[in-house]
Amino acid sequence: MNILGSHQFIFMYPLWLIVIPLVFLWQIIMWQKKKSQRVNFSYSSLALLSARVLESGLWRPYVGTWLHMLTLLCLIVALARPQEIKSEHRAEEEGVDIILALDTSNSMNALDFEQKGSRTTRIAVAKGVLADFVAKRSDDRLGLVVFGEYAFTQTPLTYDHDILGFYLDHLEAGMAGNSTAIGDGLAMAVKRIKEIDAKEKIIILLTDGENNAGKVSPEDAVMAAQEFGIKVYTIAMGRNGVVPIRDNLGMIRQVQVTVDEKLLQDIAAKTGAAFFKADTTENLSEVYQKIDELEKTKRETTYIREVEEWFFPFALASLVFCLLGFVFDASLWRRIPA
Repeated sequence: MNILGSHQFIFMYPLWLIVIPLVFLWQIIMWQKKKSQRVNFSYSSLALLSARVLESGLWRPYVGTWLHMLTLLCLIVALARPQEIKSEHRAEEEGVDIILALDTSNSMNALDFEQKGSRTTRIAVAKGVLADFVAKRSDDRLGLVVFGEYAFTQTPLTYDHDILGFYLDHLEAGMAGNSTAIGDGLAMAVKRIKEIDAKEKIIILLTDGENNAGKVSPEDAVMAAQEFGIKVYTIAMGRNGVVPIRDNLGMIRQVQVTVDEKLLQDIAAKTGAAFFKADTTENLSEVYQKIDELEKTKRETTYIREVEEWFFPFALASLVFCLLGFVFDASLWRRIPA
């Protein structure tokens, strides 16, 4: 929330102020008319009039006139609704919520990617690219779901990207089991975002395998995503074939890995999103950059003002001047003949 300004004086209906010059014009016309209608009295001697009467006669006729003018001026200003803006804030409401669904099955330990000239695991590359993506989406709520043999929420949707980064940094392949339950992972991501009140609901699902575990079929999970208007971007990471994988004992062995690209293409197509394939670190970075460009944050700006109304002070002043004018016209400044 950003402060835009403070202590400004504005009028809600400024067109009323156009009447003010007309009031002065009307008063000038009335003065000229009174001069032409001046009534004279003959006195045998000025000594018959006290000095006080002579002195007051110079200004007394104008006091009532000014009171009536002040009455009209205060009334006009009151009708223009003067307001003092004590502070004005800008609140930005974001319209994109994103769940990052990440495969952490054992195959994510495959050493077929390179980073800074050295071979590294798929999970390490995915974590680094996701960290960069999170840093670019500073205005969005992001959440993290991990899946392997089963699925769970690592971080619910949050604006606290430091917490998200902490849990992302501590992800490990095999932490959710060695198999790949794509259906369960997608279903968990849908569950975490379906009830959220957001303009756009996005899931980015990354996997390097095929659905071979879990209780929820990918087809059922896709239907749920469609029902709640959730777009699911899918990413096939790595290549099909035999790849070197470091096991839990630190030994490297050759393992046959298959990525179900057809399933991922269907998921993306049915939810109105897109499918991507990434078999290098550079490709994966480009994929998340494309998604970042496709799903730009939609901001809705709301202006919140703290205002103090000045209508009543001016209306009260108008009433006071009006009463004073009538009272003095009927008593102290009463003219003879009336």
